[in-house]
Amino acid sequence: MRLRSRVAVLLAVNDDPARALFNDVDHLYRLRSKLVHGGQISEKELRKIIGRISTVPTEAIENRFGVALGYAVDRMRDLVRRAILARLCLAAEPHPLWPFE
Repeated sequence: MRLRSRVAVLLAVNDDPARALFNDVDHLYRLRSKLVHGGQISEKELRKIIGRISTVPTEAIENRFGVALGYAVDRMRDLVRRAILARLCLAAEPHPLWPFE
């Protein structure tokens, strides 16, 4: 919950609203947990999870699942990149709001 909330607050912009960020992090984190902790996941369930990510087009899920998976990976990369940039900005001098100390 903390991760979803912080991402939504920190990274929300007009083109990428907080609700979409909150939900996408939830879906991606649940998928990550299943994979890391050795849970079973069927292709049907994987398609369902990937299809819920806001940046994945519906037609990609239905017709080209490899492309849909690529959209999900791109979403993850984008969120990580933006989080790193936000953290660097918050630590920037001369008056850092969140220093690296």
